[in-house]
Amino acid sequence: MKVFVTGSSSAIGTSLLAALQARGHGAVAFDPQPSSHPLHGVAYFRDDVRDVDAVDRAAAGCDAGIHLAVRANDHNATEVMTVNVLGAYAFFRAAQRHGFRSVVLASSAPVHLPSASNDNDDLLRTDAGDTYDLSKKLQEVIAQDFHTHGLPVICLRFGHVVRGANETTLAGAPLDHLPYCRGGWVALEDVVAGCLAALESAGPRTFEVYNLVGSRSGRDRFNVAEAEQRLGIRLAYDFSRHEPENEL
Repeated sequence: MKVFVTGSSSAIGTSLLAALQARGHGAVAFDPQPSSHPLHGVAYFRDDVRDVDAVDRAAAGCDAGIHLAVRANDHNATEVMTVNVLGAYAFFRAAQRHGFRSVVLASSAPVHLPSASNDNDDLLRTDAGDTYDLSKKLQEVIAQDFHTHGLPVICLRFGHVVRGANETTLAGAPLDHLPYCRGGWVALEDVVAGCLAALESAGPRTFEVYNLVGSRSGRDRFNVAEAEQRLGIRLAYDFSRHEPENEL
């Protein structure tokens, strides 16, 4: 397959491009930021994912796609909503126009946690009106709408992505120095494996949603076993030892 990847200069995107090449797939990378480690044979487009026409031009000739492009809450609300919502629309519009036979959306497990009934339970609370949470939920609404018009989609809801091999954040900070993340962590290595498996397993009528979180509570809360069974993978990294007692 020739795979269109947005958010390609991120840690996930960079790792995913290398994994796609290793599996024999072609790739088109789309990100406004330059890649720190460009790969030979990958076509790179430096454009804004909110530019519907630019996304469409870059996606031409591809037959599958993975949407990673995202803004977190460390940006202003306008940036978060427009990149996450309009960017998702631009991606799915291009995927439909170019007849992608397989589409993966990088979604979020924590934003789908129910509001906590205990006001003191900071681990589970989803803030009312949180811009990022809302924008990530809207991405799945957009994905499902395009699916009703024939686009096959698998939404992968990840926990907070960290590095599994050395147990650090993507920036390199040790996990032992951090408070446990609401909804749990998932290893970058497992995220890449999940994306590849979803990309290669989507059927023509697919709209599926799976959760990938690497912890004991996450496996139960998000039914991770179902995702592993359906995708034919097994999460390699477990972060259960980092969970506080009231999370188990």
